[in-house]
Amino acid sequence: MFSWTELIVFALIATWTPGPNPITSMGNASAFGFKETVPFWMGIYPAFFILMLLAAFLSKGLMEIVPSLQKIMVFLGALYIFYLAYKM
Repeated sequence: MFSWTELIVFALIATWTPGPNPITSMGNASAFGFKETVPFWMGIYPAFFILMLLAAFLSKGLMEIVPSLQKIMVFLGALYIFYLAYKM
């Protein structure tokens, strides 16, 4: 059910797809230049990747401790996605 390979591939793809991190990077590059933005990149992308791995690791641990929580979390996640779709 849980695959670290799939998680790492997802985290790598999600790190570089459009979202707040790449948009902020683009804004910094246009405002301050490429050279001044490189340290920002060196921090934000590894930090986001590590944050995604940490969230997955903690979620997996929680599901092993309280397996009945999975159905509730799936329901709440689906409800949140529907809420986001409604707001758009």
